Amino acid sequence: MTFWLVAGMVLSVFAQPLDRILAVVNGYVIMRSDVRAFLDLGLVDGTSSPADEGTVLTLLIERRVVLDEVDRFVVEEPDPVVVEQRLARLRADLPRGTELKPLLARSGLTLDDLRYLLADDIRREMYLQRRFQVVGDDRDEAVRDWVGNLLTRAQIRRSR
Repeated sequence: MTFWLVAGMVLSVFAQPLDRILAVVNGYVIMRSDVRAFLDLGLVDGTSSPADEGTVLTLLIERRVVLDEVDRFVVEEPDPVVVEQRLARLRADLPRGTELKPLLARSGLTLDDLRYLLADDIRREMYLQRRFQVVGDDRDEAVRDWVGNLLTRAQIRRSR
């Protein structure tokens, strides 16, 4: 009996959750691994300083509500050539000596998953270009206001 008690205690010390839900946005689950993947792969834009997990989670929540809107208006899939160009740029932007495959494996993503994420980002950009014809700071402010409005209407649950 003592053996099982000790074995159970040892296992509980080493037991760490592999992943966890950080937020649910309109029924779409955002996992900690999603946040790590965006950080590891450099898919985080819109931040002037190094991003932390909380900042990336907020960006992923905003990304999700915008993609829900994009899906409502059926924005077409981007040309595969454009997706491959974006993938090539991502590879070129990786720190010297960093391989894409291990980053994907650590994130639990495949190359096709990454292409899908990049295609979504391109679709999001296409939609924003069509919706907001103004340029510069006025456009940035208009997009921020619009995203803020989407967030107020979205069903968002963050975990603790």
